[in-house]
Amino acid sequence: KAGDPQEATAIYGAFFTKETEPEQKLLVSSVKTHIGHTEGAAGVASIISTSMALQHGQIFPNMHFNQLNPDILPLYGAFEVPTSVKEWPALKPGQVRRASVNSFGFGGTNTHAILDAYIPSEPKCRELSRSSTLYTPLLFSASSATSLKEMISMHLDYLLENPETSLRDLAWTLQHHRSTLVFRKAITGSDYEKIVGGMQSIVSTEPAELKTRFTQFSEPRILAV
Repeated sequence: KAGDPQEATAIYGAFFTKETEPEQKLLVSSVKTHIGHTEGAAGVASIISTSMALQHGQIFPNMHFNQLNPDILPLYGAFEVPTSVKEWPALKPGQVRRASVNSFGFGGTNTHAILDAYIPSEPKCRELSRSSTLYTPLLFSASSATSLKEMISMHLDYLLENPETSLRDLAWTLQHHRSTLVFRKAITGSDYEKIVGGMQSIVSTEPAELKTRFTQFSEPRILAV
């Protein structure tokens, strides 16, 4: 009873002036009327309930509100205490839902937090065309020169049938979702035509004449028996 009039007077002085339009009322609600006073967790409960109100655009009511404190009555024309769920007031263009959380405890707590509704922004994705420059090589690997050539031939056929394939996606998949085997070949090219040309050159070469990188894995060393 002692603190509410002081808080209401401070809020009135901060938000309202003689020029304030009568219909611009400040909605006031308290989560304590729903769950009681949670003492050390009171501020957290207010933050959670306010963030949910901002998210869903609905203002939760004050429970068991029957009579206004007579000391606040002279200021009540500027305030409104909802007693049922209330839709968030309509916003002007460019405005966001905004609410304040007060925590003025008898133990000396003095906190005021301003919360804004989160408005997700549209992701800024840059479209990359098939003809855009490729800076990553296509990496192929297999267990033999013959199977390496067959793998490159298979990917060549796919690119010829699907010329709109993203070379960047293909390069990423070959690097991160394929096993690394002993026979390896990297095909470089800045665009689709050069990549296809490099692959056609390899496919037309005999496996025995194919220049590849061969990596011999050593036998695992025995640690203990």
